[in-house]
Amino acid sequence: MKCFANYNLNINSDFEIKIFREDENDIDLLISIDDRTLNLNMDSYHIRSRIQFTGVQGILIRACKDNNNIATIHLLKDRGIHSTICNFEVDYSDLIIEIRYMEFYIDVNLDTLKNN
Repeated sequence: MKCFANYNLNINSDFEIKIFREDENDIDLLISIDDRTLNLNMDSYHIRSRIQFTGVQGILIRACKDNNNIATIHLLKDRGIHSTICNFEVDYSDLIIEIRYMEFYIDVNLDTLKNN
């Protein structure tokens, strides 16, 4: 398992976490998942099950390095960073992002640290 634990951002992944770009304000992390189905599970009372995306090549996470704890998560259709299927912002101040390989899909869990 690969882990990233910097700038208050916590990621556990069955896939390699690469630093794609970094400057004084933010960092871009790239996780290649090779054209798999991705199930997004969130700690929410309003979503009954997962949100599913097919044919996802990678996950790009752009995180702030200062104290605002906001990251944008992009799901990528191909290896280019301009191929976003969807993106959304998360407050990662008490969040853990877990990316797990399953036989037929990838599970991405966004859960609060206190639930782990």
